[in-house]
Amino acid sequence: MTDDIVTLARRQAEESVDARERAWIIALAHMAEMPQEHVFTVEEARDVIDVCDATAVFPSGPVGLTAGGFDIEENPDFQLINLAVASAPHLRYQIGFGNAGFVALGLTRSGVIDEGITRAGAVLLSDYESVLGDVVTVGIAAALQLGYTGRIDFHVWIAYAAPGATCTYYALDAENAQLYVTGESSPDESPAVHGGMVLEESTTPRQIHTELYALGCGLAASFGVPEPQLIQPPLEGDHEYYGPEVLQPKRQTTGA
Repeated sequence: MTDDIVTLARRQAEESVDARERAWIIALAHMAEMPQEHVFTVEEARDVIDVCDATAVFPSGPVGLTAGGFDIEENPDFQLINLAVASAPHLRYQIGFGNAGFVALGLTRSGVIDEGITRAGAVLLSDYESVLGDVVTVGIAAALQLGYTGRIDFHVWIAYAAPGATCTYYALDAENAQLYVTGESSPDESPAVHGGMVLEESTTPRQIHTELYALGCGLAASFGVPEPQLIQPPLEGDHEYYGPEVLQPKRQTTGA
């Protein structure tokens, strides 16, 4: 049943973007033990984003929150936030809060690699890592706001359905700070991340960071890069970055 729900959520996430026109990096966070009838309210969605903004650099990629805040598009089965950059209209970011414990993210740069340089199907490792980091952040924040403890699964992949589409992957050269091509493939063979963690009352921010870094290392390896370029390794010792020793759910209502 869980696999069927995830497959349906993936399809719905892809249908919400124009993947026939441009490559999107799509991500899902799924609170796997959340009742299927749960649907995020507008207030819950806004609270989750506020928590993300207050506790992390969120979003961590090329599209950020503006000082004027954000609008939420209300729908019966999901709440949708669209973010953009006025000076860079090729950048688009979506955050969707659905039912059955799903949160979805989508980022596209419309093939624009740099100013004046465009290549259809271009995917940057740094963009991919930012979406991975964001989906972990928003998934954990949503769980805390809903008082959820239990399994949270994460899925990140590329959606690109243009006829004859090819994805080209880029990473940053550490020596000259220039982007270089690490490989190409069809969208069906593109790098993907599938992982998760069990959120417990004893879970610490350091544990979450450690899990995220492990996922980032796997992603970097799939790009042919030795280590993540955006996601940093866990800090050593008792560092103030990690804040409280354990995470604090807002209320306990669901989960294991």
